[in-house]
Amino acid sequence: MSILPTVSSMAATIARHSAHIPFFDLAASDPLGDAQQRIAEALRLRKPLDLGGKTVQIPLAGQSLLVPGLTIRNGRLELDGLRAGQLAIDSRPQPRTLATDWSGGKRGDVRIHLPGHGLSRGSIIWIYGRENWAKDRYYLMSGDVSNVLEVDGDYLILGRPLRFGYDQTPAEKVVGARPEEFSRFRLENMHIRYTGPENVYGVWHRYTVGQAIDNVLIENFRSTLLYTEDSVGADSNYQPMALSADGGGTNYGHALIGLYLWQSSNYNGLGAGTCSATVEIIRARRAISGGATTAAT
Repeated sequence: MSILPTVSSMAATIARHSAHIPFFDLAASDPLGDAQQRIAEALRLRKPLDLGGKTVQIPLAGQSLLVPGLTIRNGRLELDGLRAGQLAIDSRPQPRTLATDWSGGKRGDVRIHLPGHGLSRGSIIWIYGRENWAKDRYYLMSGDVSNVLEVDGDYLILGRPLRFGYDQTPAEKVVGARPEEFSRFRLENMHIRYTGPENVYGVWHRYTVGQAIDNVLIENFRSTLLYTEDSVGADSNYQPMALSADGGGTNYGHALIGLYLWQSSNYNGLGAGTCSATVEIIRARRAISGGATTAAT
């Protein structure tokens, strides 16, 4: 029996003594399985995955690469092996639902009533309203997102007044996350490319707090390339950033879904290639601000 360490065990040993998890030289016999092991190790150790400037090829075999709350950086990731309609990189955690049919705040309130919230200073809440605020656009729904400045028993002091009132028409639900629960998903200095011919989706991240995309090229995903859902301050300051597609069929470069405090200083090449539209707004909420405001209204 061989006593030589496996690639994965060597990577784990290196990881314990470095600032990152190496995400290259995956086991040739099972690159997807090895990748998933490295992702699990990165989550356990709270360290980024680093490609070391290399090109890494992963056949997904019909599965999304699940990367909840992780940073992937510094290299080229080539993916294939999906069926039409599937998603390549999935980072969509689900924060706790704090209330349903919630009516504890009026328009303009900064102090709201949310019994049993379990939150702390610095938390973020997302309020999902039921009202349509633009009758000719069914996807523009009421909603708020805010940081929590202070906690006062069953009351929260918000960092911004409510843009909508929920005392007459209760919100569908309120979800929240404490600072230690925030999704820290990041892509940094990356080129992500799909090498197959199928009409598949690229990267979908959700409930991300802070800048999520920095110096990234996403290409050849022939459906939407990048989804940003229910995120706060995400996908800001592209410098540079490009989203492109080789070959036909791409519907959108970037889809915005849900509640946003969204700022963008620069789209460098967004929608280049064969994208038929650059930005798609889905189930947008009035909390959209900054660079997305004109796109949403």
